[in-house]
Amino acid sequence: QRSLQLVREMGAPTIVEFFPWAYIEAEKGRYNWQHSALIMRHAQSQGLTVIARLGLVPEWAQPDDENLDSVLSLNYLETSHYRDFAAFVGTFVEHYKGQIGHIIIWNEPNLSVEWGYQTVRPVDYAELLRQASTAARKSNPEIVILAGALAPTLEPAGSPFGMNDLDYLRNLYEAGAS
Repeated sequence: QRSLQLVREMGAPTIVEFFPWAYIEAEKGRYNWQHSALIMRHAQSQGLTVIARLGLVPEWAQPDDENLDSVLSLNYLETSHYRDFAAFVGTFVEHYKGQIGHIIIWNEPNLSVEWGYQTVRPVDYAELLRQASTAARKSNPEIVILAGALAPTLEPAGSPFGMNDLDYLRNLYEAGAS
């Protein structure tokens, strides 16, 4: 609450707030809006516009692999669960229709850490964006959908840590993202 008051006093009209899928839908199909509602009330009381960043994989959507570090798996999203994430995005957009007009899908998708140290593949993120955007627009045709910000990096081709942001963006467009 105090942080948002300081944001208002500073003169900023907008905040980007992270709304973790893992916290809101800890059990598949069961939504807990308590924490996000608190954030929204505080932001609204300060007259701030909220841009919602969505991500962080709930335990039920993580792979059943004992070799995966549980901390890393919080960002590990397999393509088989893109539909589940998209369903969450659609539900989130519907729930906050009229309160949140902009969403960001994922974060720094050109870094492998943001994928649970999976290989960075722009074609996969393009598909995640496509599914999430379709669900979001079904819930609110007016929603503005933003891609996750790219991390500035000069990683060489084939790096296990990520992909050069300019190469990633070019590949993302070639994969059909728009």
